[in-house]
Amino acid sequence: MDRSIVITTLLIAQFMTACVCQDTKLLYTDALNAALYFQSKLWSFSYDDDGLYQRLQAEQTVERNVLHDGVSEIKITLAYDFEDEFVFWPDIIRRTINKMSLKSGEVSVLFEGISDGVAGIEVDWVANNVYWSDADYNWIMMCDYNGTYHHTLLKTGIVEPGDIAVDAVNGMLYWADMNSDDPRIESSTLSGENRTTIIAKNNYLVYPHGLTLDHWQKRIFYTDLWLEGLFSVSVTGNVSDIRVEYVDGGLYYPYYVDLSKDYFFISEFHYQEIVVVPRNNSSVESALIYPLGDAIPLGISYFDSARQPTTSNPCSENNGGCDQLCVSATDNTHQCLCTYGYIKQEDVTSQCYKDDHLIPGHKIILANETSICVAPSHLGDLSDLSEALRCVFDVDVTSLDFDHAQETLYVYQPSENAITRARLREGESFETIVSEAGRVTDLAVDWVSDNLYWTRGKIGEVSGAIFVSRLDGLKAGMLLNSGIDDPQAIVLDPLQEYLIWADSGESARIQRTSLSGRDRVTLVDTDIITPVAMTIDYQMNRIVWADNGKYTIESIGIDGQARLLLDESTHRRTFNGIANNQDIIAWIQVEENSVVFFNHDLQRQKNVLHTSGEPKAISIYDDRLQPTNQDTNPCAISQACQPGQLCIPFRGVADCVCDLSNSSCVPAEMCPLSIPYGSLTRTCTGVVGTTCQFTCLGLFNPTTSDPITCVEGGIWDKDVDDLCALNITLENFMLVTSNDGIYYVDMTSSDYRYGLLDIPSILYCMSFDFDFEDEVLYWTDAYLEVIGTTKLDGSNVDIIVQTDIIYPDGIEVDSKRRKIYWVDSEKDQIQVIDMNGNNREILVGFDLFEPRSLVHGRRDRTLYWTDWGEDQQKIERVNIDGSDRRTLASENMTHPMGLVLDELENKLYWCDASRDVLQVMNLDGSNRREIYAFPAETACFGLELTEDYFYWSDYNNGYLHRINRHSLQDETFLPDLVIEQPTEIKIYKRPPASSPDKEPRLLYTDFQFTVASIQSNVISLDHNAKQIYNMLQDETVLDQTTLHTSPMAFNTALTYDFDDSLVFWINQALGVVYKMSLITSNVTIISDVVSQDVSGIAVDWVANKLYWSDADYNWIVMCDYDGNFVHTVLKTGFMRPLDLAVDPVNGKLYWADSSQYSNRIDSSSLAGEDVLTVAGGTEDFGWPHGLTIDFDNNRLYWTDMAREAILSIGLLGSTQQQVRVEYEEGGLYYPFFIDLNKDYFFVSEYWFSEIIVIPRTDATVEYAAKYFTLPDTPLGIKYYHESRQPRHENACGVDNGGCDQLCVSSNGGHQCLCTYDFIAAPNGKCVPDDHVMPGHQIIFATNSSICSAPTHISDIIDVTDVTKCYFDNIEVTSLDYNFREETLYVYEPADNAIKRVRLRQGEPFETVIPGAGDVTGIAIDWFSSNMYWTLGQENEIRISSLDNVYKAVLLNQDVINPQSIVVHPKKEFIFWGAGGERPCIERASLSGRDRLKIITDDILLPAAMTTDYVYERLYWADSGTGKIESVTFSGEDRVTLDDGSSFARSFVGISTLQDFIVWSYEGSESLEFYDLELEQPKTSVAITGWPRAIKVFDDRLQPKSGEVNPCFVGEPCGRDHGICAPYYGVADCICDASNNECQTDEKCQLNLPNGRFDYRCDANVGKSCNFTCDVGFRAVRGNRVTCFHGTGWNLDIDKLCELIPTTVKPTTATIKTTTLKTTKMPSQGEKQKNKGDKSNTGPMIGGIVGFIVLLIVVIGVVGFLYCRHRRGSSAIYKPDDIPVEMDKPVYFSRDDGENIHGLDNPFYSTTTQDNI
Repeated sequence: MDRSIVITTLLIAQFMTACVCQDTKLLYTDALNAALYFQSKLWSFSYDDDGLYQRLQAEQTVERNVLHDGVSEIKITLAYDFEDEFVFWPDIIRRTINKMSLKSGEVSVLFEGISDGVAGIEVDWVANNVYWSDADYNWIMMCDYNGTYHHTLLKTGIVEPGDIAVDAVNGMLYWADMNSDDPRIESSTLSGENRTTIIAKNNYLVYPHGLTLDHWQKRIFYTDLWLEGLFSVSVTGNVSDIRVEYVDGGLYYPYYVDLSKDYFFISEFHYQEIVVVPRNNSSVESALIYPLGDAIPLGISYFDSARQPTTSNPCSENNGGCDQLCVSATDNTHQCLCTYGYIKQEDVTSQCYKDDHLIPGHKIILANETSICVAPSHLGDLSDLSEALRCVFDVDVTSLDFDHAQETLYVYQPSENAITRARLREGESFETIVSEAGRVTDLAVDWVSDNLYWTRGKIGEVSGAIFVSRLDGLKAGMLLNSGIDDPQAIVLDPLQEYLIWADSGESARIQRTSLSGRDRVTLVDTDIITPVAMTIDYQMNRIVWADNGKYTIESIGIDGQARLLLDESTHRRTFNGIANNQDIIAWIQVEENSVVFFNHDLQRQKNVLHTSGEPKAISIYDDRLQPTNQDTNPCAISQACQPGQLCIPFRGVADCVCDLSNSSCVPAEMCPLSIPYGSLTRTCTGVVGTTCQFTCLGLFNPTTSDPITCVEGGIWDKDVDDLCALNITLENFMLVTSNDGIYYVDMTSSDYRYGLLDIPSILYCMSFDFDFEDEVLYWTDAYLEVIGTTKLDGSNVDIIVQTDIIYPDGIEVDSKRRKIYWVDSEKDQIQVIDMNGNNREILVGFDLFEPRSLVHGRRDRTLYWTDWGEDQQKIERVNIDGSDRRTLASENMTHPMGLVLDELENKLYWCDASRDVLQVMNLDGSNRREIYAFPAETACFGLELTEDYFYWSDYNNGYLHRINRHSLQDETFLPDLVIEQPTEIKIYKRPPASSPDKEPRLLYTDFQFTVASIQSNVISLDHNAKQIYNMLQDETVLDQTTLHTSPMAFNTALTYDFDDSLVFWINQALGVVYKMSLITSNVTIISDVVSQDVSGIAVDWVANKLYWSDADYNWIVMCDYDGNFVHTVLKTGFMRPLDLAVDPVNGKLYWADSSQYSNRIDSSSLAGEDVLTVAGGTEDFGWPHGLTIDFDNNRLYWTDMAREAILSIGLLGSTQQQVRVEYEEGGLYYPFFIDLNKDYFFVSEYWFSEIIVIPRTDATVEYAAKYFTLPDTPLGIKYYHESRQPRHENACGVDNGGCDQLCVSSNGGHQCLCTYDFIAAPNGKCVPDDHVMPGHQIIFATNSSICSAPTHISDIIDVTDVTKCYFDNIEVTSLDYNFREETLYVYEPADNAIKRVRLRQGEPFETVIPGAGDVTGIAIDWFSSNMYWTLGQENEIRISSLDNVYKAVLLNQDVINPQSIVVHPKKEFIFWGAGGERPCIERASLSGRDRLKIITDDILLPAAMTTDYVYERLYWADSGTGKIESVTFSGEDRVTLDDGSSFARSFVGISTLQDFIVWSYEGSESLEFYDLELEQPKTSVAITGWPRAIKVFDDRLQPKSGEVNPCFVGEPCGRDHGICAPYYGVADCICDASNNECQTDEKCQLNLPNGRFDYRCDANVGKSCNFTCDVGFRAVRGNRVTCFHGTGWNLDIDKLCELIPTTVKPTTATIKTTTLKTTKMPSQGEKQKNKGDKSNTGPMIGGIVGFIVLLIVVIGVVGFLYCRHRRGSSAIYKPDDIPVEMDKPVYFSRDDGENIHGLDNPFYSTTTQDNI
């Protein structure tokens, strides 16, 4: 059982005192669940036992007092001292043992450093000592009442100590060991001696938990969580005297127990009750229940003097004369014990002396660069970890190990290049045992044979090796160097004679040999990169290692089976060492100089220790980590080896290794003594010349009867891999689980050949199922708490589920749908997951009490299961989608097991292990009856049936039986086979072979909401269109198959190629495009560089090309079917491309474009040329979404999300055709995608989670539309049929049209296209493009180079090699570009010059502005061919023509420390950021007029700026505040995107990129991306070098203007006025700096508040201009003003236009609520509410838990969707004229023109699991 189920989270603080006296009372602790915290309370009932019982019996209120209300703690159990009025408890949150005085209420801490696995506490009330058990460190400890002294009593032979009991009168200690393999109750004296097993595992002891002692009867009473009852046994351990005290009912998790003379008191964890049972009548009827509401009862104690009889012993007076701790013994004597660091002298037993041992007890040894330090082994549970460290040696160490028996530490000192050792006593020093050791990477001590092993790492080109010597360093020899590259870690298991090392070389792997280097076996060689540290868990027989390349901690069985991932990270982690301490693993992470403590049982980190220096090595000093055995060591025999040879044990004989110094020594050649699936006779030594016999194991047969002989070279004369062959058939066989393992029975042979399968990866198999498609076994393991797969020969082990699983039991595999179903008897759930480990979800998660057997109805797609819950025994069924759950039987059953389904007769059979009967019923629960009574003393556990027999397993006696189904005669099946506790039994027959076909089917995608994640499926309805319609009409269940499950939503749009049997789809969450073969089911990734808003996908099945639209980068991309060549087809002219449709026959591409500006459907050629609008473009067009083409009628169909309809348009002719309404009768609310065939439309209805099938000839609601309701929301949909892809031939269909890369049909011919970095030559070939930055790139300058990366780098999974640097040895701090002139402008501080370079290979830089000054920013006006730059120290903004013919100081008045500058030529604006004393952001015209400070508050140093041309916003990065912010061009709607609270940042650049912005800052070595729609950071991409400047290189960021530039009409400025800048449509001339006689024209301001001047107004002095006021405003005094010299306009322009007064609320155009639809994601509850007459077909949402989970996810999704369409404002404006009562929400627009929700389709704004 997972101990963490009682640990919820933190607690609130409150101390409550009540009147406490020495009256009898019942004490108990609880963990109170609340929304955001837990409280842990200590309660008391102020009654004696009989009074409490009588009040409960009379249903009177029972008064409770809170004795202590915990502050951030969990009181897991408790104990008390009645006479001294103390209560004790372990706090597993604070990791302390606490004591509370009932007199004063004072609470004190006695001991700190317990784990959260403390399960028992008790007191010796005579000697005043406290005892507790710790199931993480597997020990029992004690301390005195003051916590001054503590001592470890027991720490060996305990696996999971539970509750404890103390007999202070007789000096005895009792405890429960909850080890599932070997549960028991043991006893010892109070000093931990004379240990005895009271009771071991049997039918009355499976999982003991609570424990208490009856002093009157001398009996131990214990609760068993597995058996759900209370039992007792004599303290003498008389097994025949075991009594069942209470098991009849009312208990499910009997946690703890205490008693009085008359009653038992049990804390019932599951039902949250206290159960009071009379001892003289322990029946269900007599038991009284006290429910606790929300409280969860934990520990319980009956506070009464009778429970602690007054007595005396030697410890009760003067502490028995002991210095520290005193414990009584059974013979009325006593014993003195000492705390850590102290020992008793042999002649003085009462006094404790300081131990001169440097590492007494059990410690953690931690070495850093200068010291070796030690700390308690429970360091990970201390509050102040650093204070616990104590340094004992001042030496530099990188590797260490110890010999506990010899009290010696062995280390490698790199400064001495030597292996040294020191005795762990004060005053001892290190001595060198191996000098000139080389680059030692690790070392290990063989404490059994007294040998030392070490690894030497690779040095240059010289590979590493493994060495061995005696512990004194003598007889050193190279043990292994062949096949070793760079060994980094080494561990030993001397008892099994194993040497194991990790090699991090080019072929990283973990290998194992004998201690002498023989019998080499590879344990791990896949999915491993840089294993650098390793340790052994001797208790679990597993290896644990750390991988620097994967940043993971993993483990595997020492046999190479059952590999598990323990801990992983996406961040870099460098490991220096790892050590194992019972249930705790500790490893070193170089980052932050830390030691991490990890609980491998609970699969979570416990604590982190940060050290002052870099830790180099770690070890746990504990005698339990160096176990010994009683076998005779062959090396202990005199002269086992010759002089000059080192002796190493090998299979009971001495194996001799040559000393390096003995050149004349020749090692004996030996053959390996292991053979796969067999064994050599024990007498076989393997020496050359010897002959050995062998035997094969289990179901493996020998391939030869001849012996084998060891020949020269140490090899056998026969291939040992072929000596034993597995001899099983998969045609017809039986499998049986048991405590021994899994047995195989060949049902095809007449003698039913059987044997135990060799599957070491399975420890405790509860259930299994076999998949013939992959020929693998799926199994549940209740010990490992995993679900895994393996071949029947034990190979190909894979763990499918290993998290959030406690007690997996029944399992069923759906091979067709590739699903795994299983029950968790501890979590009370039925779960489902894809066979590949994706898409896990809870299918049934409520009203289960102990589900066990599970069976899958493949025909009716159902699951049947049994439930053992107390008073809840039943058999139920549910559809595989979680719907239609029913109880089939619930009466007269106790332990229903062995559920089996007869699908031919529609019967369900099971056996009841307690009632000893075989029963049957129909699948609907009717006609239930008993058909057979099992013999007495048997217990049917597993059941299987064939045509003639029932097969069943007898759990009690270990036999397999079969019952003739016709005569009902029972016989023992295989009487010679006796199995230890056989459980499940199944028989398999290979199904007939099937081949892929091209049957019509409907394909669709969906996503599933689950507790852990959002998963997404690609599903097939395996019927043709008419069958689907008819089956829906008849309400027949549709047969559907899951083709593929993705680990995260959303699988959205999909498409297919019928001829090639390929399906393609998009997964937005993962940002990938998938391809799947319907023949092989093989799934590959076509592209993993798409954004998370890819919205449509379509194929050209003739040319084998794939197209998709990306609404984040606003482009349409194509590639070949393998994803080798990718080309951007379109990237301008649309705002948000959604679904696509391709017409290969006519060479056309269609797409829906939906935005707040325009909704339309456009088309182009397949090459992206000849763009036309097919439909829409008007305000009332609606919201087009899904597209599809009817090729027979040449019409385009689409769904309209606003109109809730299906529309179409003809595709003939060049003019726009008439739009036709196909279906809008009803039933559609969110028609998502659409497809069709000749007779039907198929629509995925998002809101109602339905697929709607509509006949095209009668498209009405009442008579035609049929609804297929889904448990999950459907997204993409396609009808898979050859008629949907008419055959056609074009030039691209043969040899790719002769094109190198991509071919598309075009105007009856074809066109060759090329991928990035290539251009098409006239011959159709693709040649490398000499453009330095082809396509769209991110330009960034580092401290030494100018580099670029693809604009979509943030969506590239593997960014290796995608960054390219073109200009080296140049440091640039500012840059901008002119895209059309392919020119880059930069400022190089080293030359103090602004330079430019043409972006073609081989082009040099040329200086444009020499002696430029302190340039802080550059901006290019590509429209007028001018350049602007800011000078920070000079406090100026300058301007020049791009060729530097003319230049001038543009602004220098009130310009202080300008830092950055950007230009917006279309708006005729420049923006700059200034620092200094009055930091601000200002705006002016391109000629420096009309200055306006748009930001003046909360700004310090705006170091970088960029503009968003689409949404007209300014973004800036402030190096003073560390913030990223944005504002409109007028200074309104200021929004903080990144608050910079984490750390200060000196920004070097920021740039926009469609729906993202990217920035960088000094010292980051990364590009930071931010998603403007999601309003959250997107990702961080590492770069090489320190960033200096950044810019996105994309022609869309320098759009062309459709207007005439006045500066290019003639020579408006002539030669005197050298620089021309547009100003309100006229040429504004700026004097060249060299022309002293020139004066810049004086002009009046042309930006008019609430109005505008006539476009022809030049605003020169003396000129008059007309103006007009905006709507809602009127001119105050005429509409004409005159510009005067020095004073400006003759009238105050701020008052030219005034607001028109009105007394009537103004009206605006009515908003049509049916035209536009909100982007809110509908919840499942809203879907059901809006279904109307179809609500009965919706998916069932079962139970409170399911509702809460769904509600949380929906809230997250709704919040996420809302965020995607906020582009900067948190305010929502609601016009006054919007009707109050609306059936649907509508869109509202802000004054600045930004749509609050946008018309963006929310369903393509995909989030990840973390966002949810």
